[in-house]
Amino acid sequence: MKWWEPLLVAVVALGWVIGWAPALPAATQPQFTFAVIGDRTGSAEEGQYEKVLAEMAQLGPDFIITVGDHIQGYTSDSAEVEQQWDEFLAIMESTGIQYHLTPGNHDIYDDQSEAIFRKRFGGPDKFFRFMGKVFVILDVSTFSKAGALPKEKIDWLTRVLEVSKNSKGILVFYHKPFWCEDFSAGEINVLHEIFRSYPVEAVFTGHYHRYFHTVRDSIQYFGVSSSGAALGQGGREQGAFYSYLLGRVNGDSLSVRLLEPGFFTPVDVFTYDDAIAMARAEARSVRISDLLAYDFVMSGSAQVTITVENSTGATVRDTAAWVLRGDWAVQPMRDYIEVPPGETGTLTAFVRCDGSLFPVPVLEMRVPCCDGKMLDVAKPLNVKRVMYADYAESRPTIDGVLDEPIWQSMRGEGRFFGPQGGRTEADSTLLRVSYDSANVYVGVECLDRDIGLLSSAARERDAFGAEDDAVTFLFEPLRNADVFYQIAFNPVGTVFDRKIEICPFGTYVPDPLWDTPVEVQTRIAGDRWWVEAAIPISAMSPGGLGGVRWGFNFARIHQSLRTTAEFQAPLRYRSDAIGLLGFR
Repeated sequence: MKWWEPLLVAVVALGWVIGWAPALPAATQPQFTFAVIGDRTGSAEEGQYEKVLAEMAQLGPDFIITVGDHIQGYTSDSAEVEQQWDEFLAIMESTGIQYHLTPGNHDIYDDQSEAIFRKRFGGPDKFFRFMGKVFVILDVSTFSKAGALPKEKIDWLTRVLEVSKNSKGILVFYHKPFWCEDFSAGEINVLHEIFRSYPVEAVFTGHYHRYFHTVRDSIQYFGVSSSGAALGQGGREQGAFYSYLLGRVNGDSLSVRLLEPGFFTPVDVFTYDDAIAMARAEARSVRISDLLAYDFVMSGSAQVTITVENSTGATVRDTAAWVLRGDWAVQPMRDYIEVPPGETGTLTAFVRCDGSLFPVPVLEMRVPCCDGKMLDVAKPLNVKRVMYADYAESRPTIDGVLDEPIWQSMRGEGRFFGPQGGRTEADSTLLRVSYDSANVYVGVECLDRDIGLLSSAARERDAFGAEDDAVTFLFEPLRNADVFYQIAFNPVGTVFDRKIEICPFGTYVPDPLWDTPVEVQTRIAGDRWWVEAAIPISAMSPGGLGGVRWGFNFARIHQSLRTTAEFQAPLRYRSDAIGLLGFR
């Protein structure tokens, strides 16, 4: 901390308390203040959370409310979880200020982590009153959508709001910002529909490590940025900066200030509408044509087209620059483009790969977005590995023994990449894919030099732990529709499946309640294990195959070697970062 920062904080705090104006009548003086602190994890930035809390403490709020993700979590080692909580609480206790914790998905992620949370802090759903205002904390840590919240939780929330309807106002805190996903998709948000019937003034959420703000039906919605966790993508212009909120209750009225360490920032510096506009601009403004790869390597050079679409009122003027990664070369490395409002421009580049396909180079440029803001766009070269599924004249028997003619006659795919590209360090993996009018059939053979260390703790559907060996498939039946289906199996045949949609806000929304009637059998023998499965096409594409190619990716998680083997690396829920599966 620089020598002048404590002085600045003290001066700003004093100015905020007195409102930068002459003293007001006592009846209108602030009754109390409270701080809202953002995520500390995942991937805590060392010392950043402590810095935010130290500055916040100088402002002397009456209490603190967090919006979740206090520990790294996601481990089955209860002793480690307890130690992480001890470390976090030592930080919080150092402020000397009362605090209330909203659980996040890093805090509660399974039954054991919930039991630890309850032992330390009581029930995760709670509410309290303070000088006429009601503060409600709702635990949504293990749910992916507002519509997936169980009836008993909705009933509890409704009862709390009902008994609080004559209060001076209600403030609600929960971790995952379901509201922005539903609002951006034009869907009804279950929670918002409930809030509208009560004097709910504001809703505070975390999770995305980015700040954004909007008002819907007179209710303020805050996406609280990170206070210590790794920042979201996009930088400051997309709301990714360390900050916290300070609320002030003055009589019945509520005002909220956004604070960065050392500074105050206008609460509308980055709005929900800005976030939507930037997500759309990022997806549509710059596109790179597909580069199909039918082999593990690519020989010779290829031409790609960069399309720049300008839907704003300002002219695009920038130099598109390639950042080289891995074994790629690009010419030209830099190319200037100018695109008037409402028009589309193109550039051409010649690319060559003399080794591993992944990682790929990235094209960077700046484009105008909204209200004079500029957007930094980074687009990876759109390399798509292509794999083919052979038609099965007869349905294979799903028994974990890949001895049918369709499997024996197929060469399969055994060349895979590591999580960051380059040849994988995982043991040999052989993937085969077949199909008929009803199913996609997959057969996987996984060599494991340490077969005794094979991990398969999960026995219940969708209950995968981070420690399980597994093979996972990602299907995108309708290309570029931003809807994916992920289906995974561990060595004892436990199924993990979910539907994933990319909402207009730009984030992915998993639906773990989506289940496909998959038939699977696994087998472990000697130094390897096998998976054989029939995945119904109708569960992912009601109209059948629908086209000659689906978006596709595959990965094997090899726990004993702490690595993965991926068909296309890295495995991401993005149409421009997924391979192709053809049907022949």
